[in-house]
Amino acid sequence: MPWHDRQLVTATIVLLCAAMGCSKHVESNADKAAGAPSSAVPADLKTDPKTNPSTEAANVTQPSGRKPWVRVAEIDSIQRYPTGTPPNSYSPANPDDISNPNVVSFLNDDRLLIADLKYGIRIFNTVSGKQIARFGTPLPDVRVGESHRRVFASLDGRLAMILPDPEPKIWRTDKGTCVGVLPWSDGRYLFAAFYPDGKRFATLREGLFNYAPPINLHLWELSDGPPQELAAGRASVRGTSLLYCAPYVLVDGPVLTVHDPNTLSHVKDGWPAKGNVRLLWSQPQTDSSPAQIGTMRLSTGQAKADATDPVTIDVISLADGRTLTSFVCPRDKFENRLKQSYQVSPDHDVIAISNAGPVEFLQLDGWKRLWALDPYPSNHAQVTFLPRSRVALSDVDTPFRIYDYRAGRIVTEIPGLRNKSDDAYSPSGNCVAVHGSSSPVRSGAITTGFEKIEIWRQRDSD
Repeated sequence: MPWHDRQLVTATIVLLCAAMGCSKHVESNADKAAGAPSSAVPADLKTDPKTNPSTEAANVTQPSGRKPWVRVAEIDSIQRYPTGTPPNSYSPANPDDISNPNVVSFLNDDRLLIADLKYGIRIFNTVSGKQIARFGTPLPDVRVGESHRRVFASLDGRLAMILPDPEPKIWRTDKGTCVGVLPWSDGRYLFAAFYPDGKRFATLREGLFNYAPPINLHLWELSDGPPQELAAGRASVRGTSLLYCAPYVLVDGPVLTVHDPNTLSHVKDGWPAKGNVRLLWSQPQTDSSPAQIGTMRLSTGQAKADATDPVTIDVISLADGRTLTSFVCPRDKFENRLKQSYQVSPDHDVIAISNAGPVEFLQLDGWKRLWALDPYPSNHAQVTFLPRSRVALSDVDTPFRIYDYRAGRIVTEIPGLRNKSDDAYSPSGNCVAVHGSSSPVRSGAITTGFEKIEIWRQRDSD
């Protein structure tokens, strides 16, 4: 090889090596800036390096010009569950078995709350991945039947409480201080709904008697001292959710009830009419329209629905109970109505029907079939609607994916991860907290899972 050619090859190799070294250096600095996890892991939380991939390989490039997602951080967490029935499992568990699932919830797009049995409550910045606060006590063990914990927060995420709890604390998440404790109750506090003013909130307690609804709905106000009770009322002892839908308070359950926000009295007794009715969505009052709800009537009365009962979706004004719009559902799509699950899109124009196999997306106006996954590997996949026509389906058998349900295509896929029912999504849908790798340790009837909560964020979404 001529001398000048050898010199050219040598220079090329030197430049390539320099570029590779620079690239590694830039990636390392970027990882530090993004809050990559420290190598100093507590002794009882160490995991196999094979299950703890480096952040250098965390950038997921999506095809077709999609914005890539970047893993911001991996966070150590612990949870306990009955041996043989881990979290996200569809296998039934004995309600009296001991459990202690962790709680993962976004307070807003930039802050994530994680609570567990070791660290108590921690707040993380989802842009840097760094912990910004830690407070509270570790979560106590509970029975499986009482372990479905959730975070209920004010609109700005400044105040939060974790329920169910017989004596819940209200936390200032920005300061890590307890600003109030609700009085002890034999019936646990199940749900909370904060008012827009950030000072008042309603709570719903579980009922102890099925034959006579107790006073289980309460309105509180935070002041300099303990929370002050402003009003109390009655709602279903089997309530399944509590909502503030300006200017009303809604309690969903076997019978949907509408309450005055100041007195908690029923706006209209016996309304909506009795029957097998499910609340699909609520829409607060605006300058141009009254407060509304969308309901699905599965039967015409108290009796069990059958194939001859018409299924309708009604849009109802909360001001006077007037039906604004009604959609008669196609019978062939709702044959297994009592075994199906339903979710409605944020725009209230598309319904997702999850069966034991297929998942269908139908447009309410005209019942056009937009898209379907049939067959779907999961049994009754949990549907989570996100902004911008996005949707996530919980399933442990396929890679982590986010779909465009109007176009019927995958918009995000992260190999190596699985969509799970307790994953958390930010309000904008640009950030997700996923239950990643886990190192379970079995001790008799209880298994302790040492796991990583992975924060993934869509690049250029800040």
